[in-house]
Amino acid sequence: MKTKIFALLILISGFLSAQVTFNPGIRAGINFANLTNRSNETFYLHEDENPEKVIHTSLKTVTDFYIGLQGNIRFTERYALQPEVNYSRQGTNLQYTTENGVLPEKRLHYNFIGVQLTNKIYIKNFSVFAGPFLDLAVGENNSGLDLGFSGGLGYDIFKNLGVEVRIKKGFASMLGHENSSFLFSNSNMVFQIGGYYTFHFKK
Repeated sequence: MKTKIFALLILISGFLSAQVTFNPGIRAGINFANLTNRSNETFYLHEDENPEKVIHTSLKTVTDFYIGLQGNIRFTERYALQPEVNYSRQGTNLQYTTENGVLPEKRLHYNFIGVQLTNKIYIKNFSVFAGPFLDLAVGENNSGLDLGFSGGLGYDIFKNLGVEVRIKKGFASMLGHENSSFLFSNSNMVFQIGGYYTFHFKK
């Protein structure tokens, strides 16, 4: 009995080692980033000694970039798990309207270093993927951590080269205001278009 179990384990191990492949790669592309918004929320700005009541918030999409490293672990012909480490520049163009008038527009920069676990389903040269991410804000507007989910579609042009589109949705608020309902509405929303290059090493 022990001999049969041992032989079965060797057989399974050999099968897995023959099927599972690991291919590292790089990825980069363009971000179209913004924050979700409830424009009719009201709150007070406390930037000086005379607080102003905000009656409208305008958030406009900004264009920036992302770059990262990926490791594609191909378990079967149809499925792969792809851990990623990414640097992503996001943000918004913010403009408040107060009871005293429209304030000047300003650009908010949010730079993130994050990790993501992407599950990929392959259908010939196409792939459908989704997974959670955890981002840490670094730099000028350090807004802490952002936890979220992203998904998208990819296409392998060649064995090593492909293109993809993603939608990345964060759950954490990026703007701090006293109105709690406003707080939870200002989370990251990013549309990404980019490409990836994978390295295939011979065994």
